[in-house]
Amino acid sequence: MNIEFSSATRGEWIRHIVESRGLIEQGCSELHILLKAAITLSNFEPMHFVSLSCLIDIAKVRGALVWLTIEDEGLRTFVINDVRFTSYWRDRQIPYYREPEQKPYNLWRIKDTTYYNYTLALNTFFQNVYFKGKDLSGLNNCIAELFQNVFDHAEADGTAFSYIEYRETEGIIGIAVCDFGRGIPETLKGLYPDSKEALEMSLHPGITAGSQKHNKGYGMQNILSTMTENDVMHIISNCVMLYHQDNMNRLFDLDYNFRGTLLYMTIHIDSFADEEIIDTFTF
Repeated sequence: MNIEFSSATRGEWIRHIVESRGLIEQGCSELHILLKAAITLSNFEPMHFVSLSCLIDIAKVRGALVWLTIEDEGLRTFVINDVRFTSYWRDRQIPYYREPEQKPYNLWRIKDTTYYNYTLALNTFFQNVYFKGKDLSGLNNCIAELFQNVFDHAEADGTAFSYIEYRETEGIIGIAVCDFGRGIPETLKGLYPDSKEALEMSLHPGITAGSQKHNKGYGMQNILSTMTENDVMHIISNCVMLYHQDNMNRLFDLDYNFRGTLLYMTIHIDSFADEEIIDTFTF
């Protein structure tokens, strides 16, 4: 089976991910994925990384051999050598291949057994390398809650990835999380049969699927609390998309079913407050 991606435009890319997933699930022994030259290092974002990772993962789970061809040389070098992208399927038990403290980006297979140590290492990297003296507790909580949300809602059986990068010249942290699980509207349909209402209500305090003891229904609200007026978040889940900026939500019906959740957001670092120094006294 041959799958060709010719555009990095978000809408076109996501639609092609959905269509390709449907073809793969019909059955294939070999999958050849081609990223055309129009898809470059400059326009390949975290959301591209995580959605492509999930697509490859479902093919590998079904026993298919997968070939990835990237025409743009800069993107190919970055994906293969820096991120070590193809290595994630040589040993499915290894969640990530580069420690966060080595690079300002990292692809990670989301695993509930290792998420705490991974989040801690990522926070330590940012604290020591880029943001000395800044309070990163909000960012740390945001990332942890994104992972917890996957554990609570997805039931994705391991097909869930995150990608985090810091674009230093822009002063922006890009975060993306993708799973091919149930999707938030499906998880909450017992409370909210309408998919748009379910997705919007998932951002409210006290709303939870209740499937995990750790989730008290405040996870998504904790994420929103870290965002400033310039930060943006998109959530695509099943047949609905939510756009959040400046404490306002806009919801859109989609003419396709993503069958899972793709969340991507940008956080501007100029909102990070200085870290408080607490004096310690010995008596």
